[in-house]
Amino acid sequence: MPAPSVSAATPSRSRGVRGRGGRPAVVPQQRMRRMSFAMWMVAALFVLLVAAAGLQIRLISGQGDLDRLEQRIEDAQVRQFNLRQQEAMLRSPAQISQIAANDLGMVHAAPPVMVAAPPRVLGTAEPQVTTTPDDAP
Repeated sequence: MPAPSVSAATPSRSRGVRGRGGRPAVVPQQRMRRMSFAMWMVAALFVLLVAAAGLQIRLISGQGDLDRLEQRIEDAQVRQFNLRQQEAMLRSPAQISQIAANDLGMVHAAPPVMVAAPPRVLGTAEPQVTTTPDDAP
């Protein structure tokens, strides 16, 4: 009877020896490598999910700030519109007259009256020569 070869005596990892349930038997060192790899993958996935959650929280917080700023802009635009309407109303001549009469106590001026000079002559335009006591002879 021929002696069994060395390769037939030791189980091959590629072909593997069948273990429980018909699955290939895994050497403990390979099992540790696979578990280590799986644990690293789970840890990486966990870190990735935590980072995504943190990013989502920052986005939500930023959106809240953005909403507040948009509300302030909208309020300022409404206030500007109201102030422009008020300015247009206050610039109207009727409103100016009303404020002047009611608030400031001003009255309308009397209509202008034309004054005519009397037709009589008050003097002449010729210069008069006057003598002083020193000029007398």
